[in-house]
Amino acid sequence: MQVSSLTARQHIRWRRALCLFSCLLLLASGAALSVGELWINPLAPDSPLAQQLLIQLRLPRVLAALLIGASLAMAGASLQVLLGNPLAEPGVLGISGGASIAVVLLLLLAPTWASSSHMAIAAMLGASAFTLILVMLARRALATSRILLVGVA
Repeated sequence: MQVSSLTARQHIRWRRALCLFSCLLLLASGAALSVGELWINPLAPDSPLAQQLLIQLRLPRVLAALLIGASLAMAGASLQVLLGNPLAEPGVLGISGGASIAVVLLLLLAPTWASSSHMAIAAMLGASAFTLILVMLARRALATSRILLVGVA
């Protein structure tokens, strides 16, 4: 049997907070589906146009926002766990700088390819490459302070 470090009262607080935030997320998602130039009831769209707007425009945007927000939260939490520092974030570690460098290199070396999709891909590759460098440095058991200094540099 696993012993938990949380007391029963703390479990209740966490469950209440989780329920509260889940309800707020559902309300915000419903509001995002409803509000726009045309007010739409997401549970019962009243016309084919409203149904099309809801399914083809608003729902994919809300789902993308939820998935991207969850992905960013997981990425930030994994960086903090990897480095053992609650203040670790991509700007401090230099991951954002790696993305910027990749976009600048694309603009300098291949300006004819500088569309928004190519710049986004270059930014993701630059950030991924610098993250890989940080993970390799962390595996060599460098101190967290040194990894943070490498990232800032």
